Amino acid sequence: MASTYHELGMTALSGERVDEAEDWYRKALAIFEELGDRLHAAASYHQLGIIAQRRERVDEAENGTGKPSPSERTLATGREWR
Repeated sequence: MASTYHELGMTALSGERVDEAEDWYRKALAIFEELGDRLHAAASYHQLGIIAQRRERVDEAENGTGKPSPSERTLATGREWR
């Protein structure tokens, strides 16, 4: 279900329906996080960052949420960036 929500967000964003896309990505993100699927959650965070960038909200675009991410310096696997 989360993957479908994410794809619906992609479709909405490609049609410039930014608010709708954000809603789909947030729904997907909630499910990915509940499942502990950090890899796919990261993809949703990325898309939320793109939305923030389009809205010229630089502070939110840095991490996709507008707040510090607990895994900001880690990969989806939990390893630190090198």
